[in-house]
Amino acid sequence: MGWSYTGRHVPAEIQATIEDALEVLSLEEPGAREYFMHSVLCDWPDDVCLTIVARIFEAMKPRYSKFIVYEIVIPATGADCQATAVDWMMMVMFSSSERTEDDWLSFFERGGLKVRNIWSMENILESLIECELAAPDPYRSMSTCV
Repeated sequence: MGWSYTGRHVPAEIQATIEDALEVLSLEEPGAREYFMHSVLCDWPDDVCLTIVARIFEAMKPRYSKFIVYEIVIPATGADCQATAVDWMMMVMFSSSERTEDDWLSFFERGGLKVRNIWSMENILESLIECELAAPDPYRSMSTCV
């Protein structure tokens, strides 16, 4: 498939996993109502995650499609010791990390999505994150004209 993680060595077994994931994602149904991922994005740094989900974002239909993610969302304060232990484990094993709410908002914004809602339950590590395509900023193109 020719995918490369610029600037870093990617072991062959991980490269194969990434290529398999990208192959599956290339089969996404264009304009589907919902796209769902569970415990995928936590395993990778942001730039790799954006590569993995790019096909989904391209397939999404504005004001119709939703991207639903079920992942750990670490609170800014008072984080559960299990969540922070998983965060350390992700850092050691995958050079990744669990994300805070601000991290998720920033990540999806970089990908062109807007987080509509994050549903969390007490004593449950994972949260449901609902995203949709962000509306284009009508003023963004005007700033280049001035």
